[in-house]
Amino acid sequence: MSPITQEHSPLRQTLSNRLWGINWQAELPISIGSITVRYIDSKHGLMMIKQHFKEIYHTDLGDSLFAERLDEATLLFRERYYDEVGDFFVFEDQSEFVGMMICTVQDWNSYYVRSCSMRPGYQNQNIYFTFHQKLIELLQRYGVKRLEGDVGATNLKHLHITNKLGYVVQHVALSERFGATVHLCRFLDDKIYEDFAKRFSATFHSDSLFKLTTEQRHEVSATPNQERSSQ
Repeated sequence: MSPITQEHSPLRQTLSNRLWGINWQAELPISIGSITVRYIDSKHGLMMIKQHFKEIYHTDLGDSLFAERLDEATLLFRERYYDEVGDFFVFEDQSEFVGMMICTVQDWNSYYVRSCSMRPGYQNQNIYFTFHQKLIELLQRYGVKRLEGDVGATNLKHLHITNKLGYVVQHVALSERFGATVHLCRFLDDKIYEDFAKRFSATFHSDSLFKLTTEQRHEVSATPNQERSSQ
């Protein structure tokens, strides 16, 4: 498989850069063992996902019961959307594509993980988990308050990872696009986390996790032993 190639000219500034001032090209690449995580543009990111979709998800793109039927106009809209707001983090092993994480701005305080996937040979190696921890630290430095995402209701491996990362369940959604999904939030601000727990958790007084700060919650996150894709 050929490596991902890309011109070295500055990438287009996405909304996360314009809103929070995150300079992804200065923050990345980073190394996780033999894996390099780079920030790439949406054009190359979408191309890589399309190329490896069947290997990762064990189905052809568009064959899923919940696959969105994209006509020519919708495909164009999707490309424009990701060009404006999409942040694509590619995982490489000596320039070989091994995985991808796609994020977008949810609103002025929240960042959203749209998808994350690893090729089968690189699952269960804590690559995504480790990068996710680094992403949490980075977002906190830039003042982002929440990291959110949706996971398929039966994707127990990914739910296990998000639990270890300190995410909490906010609601369950049903849609013709993604089926049943669990909406999760990783609070990056202790005060907001405390407010949520007091309002919506009947057990917050006894929850040991509630008594820990954001930094402490990060430290006690046990390393998971299973990784797959998200939705």
